[in-house]
Amino acid sequence: MKLEEEDQEKVEAAAKNELFDNDMQGRVLIAEDDDSSALMLETFVRKNGLDVVVASNGKEALNIFRENMNFDLVFMDLKMPHMNGFDAAREIRKISADSLKRGLQQKPDSIEPGFCCSETEN
Repeated sequence: MKLEEEDQEKVEAAAKNELFDNDMQGRVLIAEDDDSSALMLETFVRKNGLDVVVASNGKEALNIFRENMNFDLVFMDLKMPHMNGFDAAREIRKISADSLKRGLQQKPDSIEPGFCCSETEN
């Protein structure tokens, strides 16, 4: 992502504020079509020790999730091109639920907490 110099300075200044322990672990999928917002969120998440994958629209986020469902958290913008966040989140929930069902049938001891999301769409 390429930001104007002024925006880049704002992102770097904001990233200096420590919000969490830097000892966090996990993988985060960020779906955001606005470059500035995506970079800001990515900077905060990475600074706190988490691995990040960024998608620029809902369809890309869904494809990334299908390839590797090993995410601990998904940040989803709601208004994006190609597929909005509501539709992408709905599909990700379906994939997660199907995966959990298959896992329960195969190896009940290997199931870990997965993706959870509210059904409310306001």
